Amino acid sequence: MLIVDRRHKWNDEEILKKLESIKKEIKGFKKAEAINDHTNDDTKRKEKNGAIVHSPTGNESSTLLLFDATGSMQPLWNETREVIKEMVDRITKVGNVRLKCVAYRDYCDGDKIFERSRWHTDAEPLFNFIKKIDCDGGGDTPEAVEDVLELAYNEKEKVTRIILIGDAPPHSLEKAQHESTKLKKKGIPVFAFRVGDDSDTKIAFSEIAKLSGGSYADLRHYRDLLDMVSVAIVHDVGGSEGVEKYIKEYETSDEVKKFGKSLPPAPKR
Repeated sequence: MLIVDRRHKWNDEEILKKLESIKKEIKGFKKAEAINDHTNDDTKRKEKNGAIVHSPTGNESSTLLLFDATGSMQPLWNETREVIKEMVDRITKVGNVRLKCVAYRDYCDGDKIFERSRWHTDAEPLFNFIKKIDCDGGGDTPEAVEDVLELAYNEKEKVTRIILIGDAPPHSLEKAQHESTKLKKKGIPVFAFRVGDDSDTKIAFSEIAKLSGGSYADLRHYRDLLDMVSVAIVHDVGGSEGVEKYIKEYETSDEVKKFGKSLPPAPKR
């Protein structure tokens, strides 16, 4: 609004100068308002559960969890039930993460060969899915590892990485290798964790990780499950910097530290 002093006689030149001055002020206000709106929107995108989250790589993770659910794996599922809420809490402090869980078994288990959750960003629905899983079946030693990798490749929604945990090798190492190569071409690395000491599983899981562009590690202690999986996902959204901060903050075991150092360069998407 132009305020005019009635006691002063304004000429045309003075009025034009005053109008130009007001126009500049209005432009300045609009620019400041636009910057503020952009900052607020950016903050909202990075805000989760009332806390600001930081993703050094600017990535968002969509991680597929492939867990062997045959009888010998019951202790792992028990541990997963115990730590899933803490795991989700830790990784979502680093960035935006979606998780989907697939329980896999063997061909002899019929329609129970795969049990799948939906994609979730919260721990509660994942916890509810995990607590309903009964570890049984399996038949012979090998499991349907190659087929669960194929299932992961054909997932309709975006997947940025895969966590594979099991204690038995695939029936066909050749098919598992083929699926792993396909996953690499699609930009989806597999981070494979062997439970137990089966040598064939180590060979197969190492190959799966290597061919897909991921990493392999032995899960020697169930207590390391929380940190091993968390570090693999934190690496997806926070890169090496995020992994270093995680290891320091949570005082992880030497096995977890070793795994963190073995991770490939952070993804660029």
